[in-house]
Amino acid sequence: MIAGITATFGIPLNEGLLSSLVGSVVGGSVATVSGRGIVGGLLKLIPGVGSVVGGAIAGGAATAITTGFGEAYIATLERLFMRNNGEPPTPDEVLKAFKQQFSK
Repeated sequence: MIAGITATFGIPLNEGLLSSLVGSVVGGSVATVSGRGIVGGLLKLIPGVGSVVGGAIAGGAATAITTGFGEAYIATLERLFMRNNGEPPTPDEVLKAFKQQFSK
C-alpha cells in the first residue's frame, strides 16, 4: 500500500524509506493488535458465536490500523508537497513529517 501511494505521488521508491516508515509506527500498533488478538482469541473459545465475534474483532483491528496508516501517509505527502510548492519531498522530510502526523 505504501509503495503504491509513494509511486502515485511520483516519489522515487526507496526501500530504506519504506522500511523506516513501517518501523516508525509498528511499536504502537503491535500493542493494539496484540490486545485485540488476545481478546479475539479468547472469544473464539466460545463455540459458534465466539468464532464469528473473535474473527470480526481481529479483522476490525487490522482494517483500522491499515486505514489509519494509509490516511496519515497521504496527509503527510499532501502537506509536504504544498509546503515545497509542488516539488517532491526528500525521504528524510517524509519520515520526519510522517512520524509527527501518525502520532496525532
